[in-house]
Amino acid sequence: MDRTPGPISLFHDTHWTVEKGWADGAKSPHEHMLDLQLESELSETQICEQLQRQDELIRNQQQGLQNQRALVEQVMQRFESFMQNQRFEVDGVETNTGAAARKENIANDFM
Repeated sequence: MDRTPGPISLFHDTHWTVEKGWADGAKSPHEHMLDLQLESELSETQICEQLQRQDELIRNQQQGLQNQRALVEQVMQRFESFMQNQRFEVDGVETNTGAAARKENIANDFM
């Protein structure tokens, strides 16, 4: 049977009936449209699910960054505290050394 495509098919196996649909097994335009609609709905559902997963990933990344920021701030506070303690110790040593030097100078002056 010749299946040369044309603007209008006159072959028996390409006609459509309500009982059988397309004689060659193809779907009716309405069925095809319903399939496309179902595919687009699935696509929309899949897109929504993908967007929700991406939103969740972004929220997790933001939470991770906030946690890292908090850790950095905590380390900086500890470092600043450590540096202040070091400065107090240096000041104390300088004060003690200065007092010892003054005492030594006074002792030398009297000798």
